[in-house]
Amino acid sequence: MPKLNPGAQLLNQYQIVNYVSSTRWGEKYKAVRLSDQRSAEIQCLDRLAGINKAAVDLVFSVTEKMVGIVHKHIVEVFGYGVDPATRMPFVAQAWTEGQLLADLMIKKFPVGAPPATVRRIVTPIAVMLDEVQDSFFHGFINPKCVFVSSIGRVKVSEFGWLSVCSVHMDPSTLLEPADRPYLAPEYSRTKPDHRADVHSLAMISHVLLSGRPALPDGTPELKAETPQELVEAVQGGLLPDPELRYPTAGALLEVMRISLLGAKKASKSMMMLDLLRTFAEEGEDRKYMVQKGRLDYGPYSGQEIREKLCDEEILPDHVVVTIATGVRKKALQHPDFTDFVQEYQRRME
Repeated sequence: MPKLNPGAQLLNQYQIVNYVSSTRWGEKYKAVRLSDQRSAEIQCLDRLAGINKAAVDLVFSVTEKMVGIVHKHIVEVFGYGVDPATRMPFVAQAWTEGQLLADLMIKKFPVGAPPATVRRIVTPIAVMLDEVQDSFFHGFINPKCVFVSSIGRVKVSEFGWLSVCSVHMDPSTLLEPADRPYLAPEYSRTKPDHRADVHSLAMISHVLLSGRPALPDGTPELKAETPQELVEAVQGGLLPDPELRYPTAGALLEVMRISLLGAKKASKSMMMLDLLRTFAEEGEDRKYMVQKGRLDYGPYSGQEIREKLCDEEILPDHVVVTIATGVRKKALQHPDFTDFVQEYQRRME
């Protein structure tokens, strides 16, 4: 029986819409943030509080550092607190449309996903982890904190939660057996760092490729047709000693990419990544629509359009519309994208 009813308010800031599920942390609800009517996810920490109340304060401490951080592959954190009326500790974050990777694996890829799908899921996570590594790390990337939208956008939540809980408790007590392979082995003997994310990402890759986790000692059990280079790449990310693993998620991705794409496509992919970084701009708004035939798609940021041009989901002849001004031009001729498209075409020659 859910502890919070529809219509209930937390801290006079969030109004409960409906119960969603029970997680390792406690009950999860969909809500509305009253200040701007944005949909929110309320992750209650009642189960964690029942196990170790001190761990709740630690989760709050890492959550506070995430408030205000905006990244296209990180679920936005709104806030946290303990509601005085219900005494419920909770974290509020942006509601994310889509499926948890855990559900996607069960429903669509029970015996493994195609290499292209693995690449599309793993790549944005690895790139994001490298981008934030100097500021913070996740500590326990797993399919229950990775969201995949209907159009393939990937977002990650729960940054630092499990790693800070390990200060006061055995983190495995919060995990079901199916979750434990994603937990880096160093949790049992030392304080984890960003290399724990390398292990978790390698395990996600293994399960996506084969439908099952690697052996407890990190030995891969991939399909017979899996290229040996890919087997070795995954194994390098799963090594029990973090000192021997790939140093970053990006380093793991770079080695895996060649096998997932083939050498020719991998070379193109690295070239496109360099191109996107060259044209990247901070804080881009979603101010464009794209016309394909009679259908409109969007809104997109400039970076999203550039990524879709690289992936050939948007073509130079597709019309890009600037929402605020009404400018409508083919991507090749649009003043915001002409230079990018021309450089893209030059590199592809």
